[in-house]
Amino acid sequence: MQSRHDSALFAKTRPTLFLAPTIVGAVIAVAIPIFVLGWLSLVRWDMISPMQWRGLANFGQVLSDGGFIRSLVNSSYLSILATTLQLALGTVGGYFLWTRDNRFVSASYLLPWFAAPIAMGVIWKWLLSPESGLLRNLLGQRLDVLTNPSLAPITIAAVSAWLGFGYTALFIATGLRSMPQDILEAAKLDGANARQVFWSVQLPQVRALVLFLLVSTSLQTMGMFDVIYVLTGGGPLGATDTAAMHIVNSALYQFDVGGSSAMAIVFTALEAAVLLAQILVYRLLTRRFLV
Repeated sequence: MQSRHDSALFAKTRPTLFLAPTIVGAVIAVAIPIFVLGWLSLVRWDMISPMQWRGLANFGQVLSDGGFIRSLVNSSYLSILATTLQLALGTVGGYFLWTRDNRFVSASYLLPWFAAPIAMGVIWKWLLSPESGLLRNLLGQRLDVLTNPSLAPITIAAVSAWLGFGYTALFIATGLRSMPQDILEAAKLDGANARQVFWSVQLPQVRALVLFLLVSTSLQTMGMFDVIYVLTGGGPLGATDTAAMHIVNSALYQFDVGGSSAMAIVFTALEAAVLLAQILVYRLLTRRFLV
């Protein structure tokens, strides 16, 4: 017969046992690649010749690389554009989904998000190609949205927002549905119209949800690669050469594995800093600490 002490011990260790597969998976999928990346950032290697120890020299080279610094600026700019567009479109779409609860509409929202980004990039390339795109043939004039350095980042951000707005809309609609109805009825009794109810009552109630979407969307768009690779390849004139594009080009086309690994670590540190700043803003706005 199991003693009371043994039962208490088992009760304390049982959560750890249940979490063990997740912990092992996290170590394999995250910790080991990070360790390998850290090691590669300290050597010079072209994937053919023997490795040569460089220490921190790769980081000094990366931080003095004007092209990489520009790619960080491009990543930040694209992330701000894409995140702003996605949150705006997603909020409007979520409100429409809340007012008209329809399964077909919900499914249509999520189709772009479920689809492979590479496939969606190919479709948008076919639509927006300046020479042979569908829109070019329909309008009868050349479209330079992918070849103009000023318009290309906006186009990439718009495509990214289109891909992810259904994800945002679904969260917003769920948050609106979870609100107590008596709050909305009280606002309507006070004479507030639909627009006033949304901006003054509903949106503040889902503030924490919006901040979560801001964090997750901005981190995702900062690391954008697949859509950019298909639509512009980092051009024109480096206008969409983001950090992810720069790292991949350095590793696979210039065969600078050590330098690209150092770039990846610097870029990850930048994303971590952005995440920390957003968490601090969240704590200041909500006046409560995350646990």
